[in-house]
Amino acid sequence: MLEADQDSFKIDPYLYISQVVSKYFGRNLIVPSRDVVELANKVISLDPNISYDQLAGPFAHLYWQRNFWKAAYFFEHGPDPFLYERTIAASVSPRVLVLGAGSAADTMAFMTWLNQKPPLGRNSKITLVDRSQRQLDLAQEIIGITKPHLASSHFDIEYQNVDVASWEPQPESADLILMSHFLTENPANLTSLLGRIRDAARDRGKVVTIERERDPIWEQARELLMDMGIHTLDMAI
Repeated sequence: MLEADQDSFKIDPYLYISQVVSKYFGRNLIVPSRDVVELANKVISLDPNISYDQLAGPFAHLYWQRNFWKAAYFFEHGPDPFLYERTIAASVSPRVLVLGAGSAADTMAFMTWLNQKPPLGRNSKITLVDRSQRQLDLAQEIIGITKPHLASSHFDIEYQNVDVASWEPQPESADLILMSHFLTENPANLTSLLGRIRDAARDRGKVVTIERERDPIWEQARELLMDMGIHTLDMAI
């Protein structure tokens, strides 16, 4: 707990949660430099075959904060700031699905955002799906140390270790689906994946995908979504 910084949570809850995670990493995340270099080279080359069980620590070390702040920026300054509030408010028990959840950077940004908007966060059910059990273990640890700070909302968290090739969602089971670089990492399954994501979203549900502008997967996804008759809104960070 950051006892001395409790007042800073009221000023900037994102910065507070970021500090909590940074201190946790500093105490618990020992990352060999060779693994950091290996991962960085794979990410730069857009290599989709990254062993996240092996490189979960280096990935969190390099990219957790970056991904957290990108997602935080989106929820605070998205195309329509009220769009997602209406989506969540339409359900008595909002259900959120995080695909390629990793070590929960995007999930924590969403939880921090929702915690500022009571009573929207009442009894929210969040399901984290990832093919790496080590990533999910790390996500569970991070959520465990940060959730006590988000006392304005109740979060029921579920973790699913499943590969995208065998992921079969329940139809119309999510009010909000959140992904970050998930499409980029699954180019071979793009068409099937977008179809399953469409089926998983409830009526009037929303899908948020955060990709790098240079990733070619986004243009492919946009074309497929247009073919499906799905409206998209873009923003750049």
